[in-house]
Amino acid sequence: MSDVISSVLADTGPLYAAVDTDDGQHSRAHADLVRLVDAGFDVIVAGSTLLECYTLVVQRLGPAVARRWLNEIESGAQTVQPSLDDLTVAANLIREQGDHSLTMFDAVFVVLSNRLSIPVWTYDERFVGMQVAAWG
Repeated sequence: MSDVISSVLADTGPLYAAVDTDDGQHSRAHADLVRLVDAGFDVIVAGSTLLECYTLVVQRLGPAVARRWLNEIESGAQTVQPSLDDLTVAANLIREQGDHSLTMFDAVFVVLSNRLSIPVWTYDERFVGMQVAAWG
């Protein structure tokens, strides 16, 4: 029998909440990280999510915190880059959804989760409506 490694695709919400002690989801994000590690889950971060979250961290918490956060992500998570096909599918998803608040970051996140067949670690309920498997 082979070992199965479980993975989750991390969204910006919990990644940001884990670093910002003033975020309302900070305690939840830390508890989730402990559960993920204890259960042997690999945390995967899309390149687009890394860009989005880093921008929030550097703008809201400053460059020193952002550098520390980036080091933690690089040492504790895997990254996956969306392909050009993923971007095309994401753009089509935005057009199909008709939801003007759906960002390209979010659409790519959904597409990657579906393509990789892994659940998402998110606090955003909108993804449930898009038939994305949620972790937790």
